[in-house]
Order: sequence, then structure tokens, then C-alpha cells
Amino acid sequence: MRTRPMFDRHRWEQSVLQSGLSLAERSVALVLAHHAGLAGHLPTGGHHRLGRLAFEARVPKDTVRRALSRLQEQGFIERPDIHTWTSRHIWPITLTQPPAAAAAEGEEPPHTSEAAS
Repeated sequence: MRTRPMFDRHRWEQSVLQSGLSLAERSVALVLAHHAGLAGHLPTGGHHRLGRLAFEARVPKDTVRRALSRLQEQGFIERPDIHTWTSRHIWPITLTQPPAAAAAEGEEPPHTSEAAS
């Protein structure tokens, strides 16, 4: 069984900055990185309330919602299914290296069955 590579904040931020994300999406991503732990995880009940993310990224809450969806679609973050959230305002987020960025660096991205581990 393959293990997921150790989270590397510098490499993650570099991937964000080199991506095709909008300025607002990059801003939200970098705020997430600021609050993430060493393993790239923001736990349920952490500092990443929607209002706080909006304030720190200097964007409206709706923009934060869209940015989080786009970051998830692009593989920069993982979140549990919305139907499993215990709070509508604070949910766990894990920063992940997008498959395209990992492939560009010669790494094989985690397989679907390994992504939850």
C-alpha cells in the first residue's frame, strides 16, 4: 500500500501561484495555507470560518464559497461530502497537491482508494 507523500507547504503554495486560479481563489488558498497545520489539515472547528476567510482574503463570502469549490475541483483541497458536515460554517479541509502538479514533478498522485487514508 502506497502512502501519501508528506505535505510540503512551500510546494503547495508554489502550485497555487503557478496555477490558472483567479486572484481571489489564490488569496483564499493562501489564507488556508496560513491556517493549516504541518500536515496541511484544517480541522473541524478551526480558524477557517467563512467570515474569517472572507475578511482575511479581502473578498465577499460568496467569493470564498466559489473559491473553495474551485480549489476542490482543481485538487488543491479535499473536504468531506457536504451531507456529512456537522456545522455549516466550519468544516475540515485538507490541502492536497493537485494531480497535475504532482505529475509534473514526476510523482504519481494518490489513487482514489488511497485519498481517504
